[in-house]
Amino acid sequence: MASNIFLFVVTLAAILTLAFAACPPGWTQWQQSCYGYQSQVRVSWLDAESNCQAQGGHLVSIGSQEENLFIYNWWVSMLRPLDGTFHEWMYIGYNDLATEGVWEWSDGSLTTFTQWGGDQPAGDNADNCANMVAIIADDIGKWDDGTCDSLRSYICETTL
Repeated sequence: MASNIFLFVVTLAAILTLAFAACPPGWTQWQQSCYGYQSQVRVSWLDAESNCQAQGGHLVSIGSQEENLFIYNWWVSMLRPLDGTFHEWMYIGYNDLATEGVWEWSDGSLTTFTQWGGDQPAGDNADNCANMVAIIADDIGKWDDGTCDSLRSYICETTL
């Protein structure tokens, strides 16, 4: 009897935790993650990752075509094109900082999905941090590798 009550209480606590789990104000939920677009101050990749960690997450890790499309469409919906077009880059968590040519997510997650554009990654030793690219009607949601010290906007991700 006591074990049944304990099991009931644990199950109820888990259900309530999921039911009341919410993203931070201004963030967007998709599946079991919360995403926060950070565009007010453009920073380097390392500062972006540090800022995301301070908020309990990491730079966004993209594990599927569906997630990539969600991130791209959500991000582009917040851009303010000047002349009906835009040309923008945003940091994501993919990097080869530890070992040149070995790309990994800053949160340690594993994936076989990539969305490199054109001839990316270019293999330049200085280009160690991935960006999502928004160029209207071209390279939609594709990634490129760039230097980590460029000042860019970024998306943080936390899990519920």
